[in-house]
Amino acid sequence: MFIMVTAVAFMVSLYWGNLWLNIYTDIKQQLYFLMLLFFGFVITELNVLGLIFKWLRYITLSFSILYIIYMFIVSLDILRPEEVNIFLEGSNIVKYEEISFRGQFGCFFYKSFYFFPIGIFAWWFHDKGKLSKIFSIIILTALTLTLVRGLILSAIVIALVLFFVKYFFTKTITIPKLALSFIVILVVGLIQFWIVQLLIGDKSSGDAIRQDQLTSSGQIVSSFPYQDLVFGYGFGSQNIPRPTHMEFMYIEILIKQGIIGLFFWLYLLISVTLRLLRSINIENESLVLIILSGLFLAYLESLTNPFLINSIGMSFVLISIVGSQLLSVKNKSDLNK
Repeated sequence: MFIMVTAVAFMVSLYWGNLWLNIYTDIKQQLYFLMLLFFGFVITELNVLGLIFKWLRYITLSFSILYIIYMFIVSLDILRPEEVNIFLEGSNIVKYEEISFRGQFGCFFYKSFYFFPIGIFAWWFHDKGKLSKIFSIIILTALTLTLVRGLILSAIVIALVLFFVKYFFTKTITIPKLALSFIVILVVGLIQFWIVQLLIGDKSSGDAIRQDQLTSSGQIVSSFPYQDLVFGYGFGSQNIPRPTHMEFMYIEILIKQGIIGLFFWLYLLISVTLRLLRSINIENESLVLIILSGLFLAYLESLTNPFLINSIGMSFVLISIVGSQLLSVKNKSDLNK
């Protein structure tokens, strides 16, 4: 299905005469979806999936601890953000464009931090031990200090949804605990946004740019003939305020791949989610919840950043597809016994 949707968008690109360089820029990211073949070949058992999440837990925890230590050193004025900035600009180890500084207190976002929310849930649902909960709180602290509002909000929404799933699909949480969990999540979320607002300073200019892009894109889309929106204007189209890597990714998909492209990505979300919910039970609950967290994160975060159509977010979508298939097969096998 992906090959068909991509081929249609490519032919539409040729029809509209889009520049080859622009077409290549757009299509090269989405071709990462073909790595589904690799993931399907490598992840053949649930144990392999568990090993991936084990590595994910420890990597996100390690990054979180290092980041918190860095922030502690900066807070003591031992290291100044300007010095770090200068170092990274001239460093061949870390590419500067992979890091964006936020606020005036040395906070920054590194693209690998995208996995922090998944790490939080991977530890929280790993077992009932206190140590796992402590590790989750450490990663949560690091996530807050990145000052990335979209990522924090996505984590809050996903947390609410996952506890909802625990109650309605596995009954491993009671109504009082569900209500308490919702209250705690919302309170923690408010505290997070209070800290972000305190540290990040004035973001009105950045918000205004996003608002202008969204408004302009909406006006552009509304001016298009309806028949053109079915197939879009192809890869490399310049009919949007920001031709590549637009923050609100779904408008970019609509303009370049049309309603067909949006349907494809929505179909993936719904089909994988339903397959996971049909397979969930008390034994595999932790695994399913972690997969759901990564899947939902890719789609939610793409409301503000185009993670779904790049290798960072798409990797977990591909893992979700393979994982949901493995869980579905195992569930059917267990029912037939």
